[in-house]
Amino acid sequence: MFFETKLKAMGGFFSYKVLLKGQITEQIAKRLIDKAHKIVTEIEERYSEFNSNSLLCEINRNAGIKANKISFDDYILFEQAIEYSKKTNGIFDIAFRSPRYSYKEIQLDKDFIYLSHKDMKISLGGIGKGYAVDKAYSFLQKEGLRNFIVNGNGDIRVNSADFSLRPWKIGIKNPFSPEKSIGFIPIQKGAIASSGNYIQSEHINCIEESLQGVTVIAKTAIEADVFGTTLFRLGLEDAKKHITQHKLNAILIDRSGKVHNEMNRELFK
Repeated sequence: MFFETKLKAMGGFFSYKVLLKGQITEQIAKRLIDKAHKIVTEIEERYSEFNSNSLLCEINRNAGIKANKISFDDYILFEQAIEYSKKTNGIFDIAFRSPRYSYKEIQLDKDFIYLSHKDMKISLGGIGKGYAVDKAYSFLQKEGLRNFIVNGNGDIRVNSADFSLRPWKIGIKNPFSPEKSIGFIPIQKGAIASSGNYIQSEHINCIEESLQGVTVIAKTAIEADVFGTTLFRLGLEDAKKHITQHKLNAILIDRSGKVHNEMNRELFK
């Protein structure tokens, strides 16, 4: 028996599904999910581009003027974003709102962040949702849940107890008909995220437009989120090279509808 609920956040919905077993009752599951979702909404408020009172908007307003004081959690998130920018050679870049500049113009230490130019802006659009999913997941796991799913509007992370007999089955979206799936991936622990302009029309600026959709399977939702966007931007051939280089697991669907299965390592247990 499962407890399921869907709550608004980040321009869509976060869905939670928990196996009720042993001491995990519906009341306990609901209470923990409410607390986990509060973490998600706090993340949204702090890092939203659309909330003028958010830390992110304040950082952008102070670009080229002064540094912003940040918390340790802020530092970890910004550091991860910059590290992924380096790892992808700038294909993923939180400074993408400012075409003249890049992540290299961000000055970061454990107490402060500073954008070096007045017309520079950063956005966490390619990593924030994955970060929120991971935070909610970590809270629920820490509180004793063993079999559950956190689905942040398509960025999904699952957990299973070691004794679980069956893995979770997560659908791979059909980018030509997103309400349908082209198949399912069995996974006990890990994360899945899909990317493509079918999700939100033309919101990803592609370097090479040969892909219709990408699904990445990774250990964390942040990793799946970032690499999903990166691979989609690269296009088919460079995406395959990137997958090999970083030992990723991915499903690529090209513009003709052909499915390219790029599963290069054992899924996480």
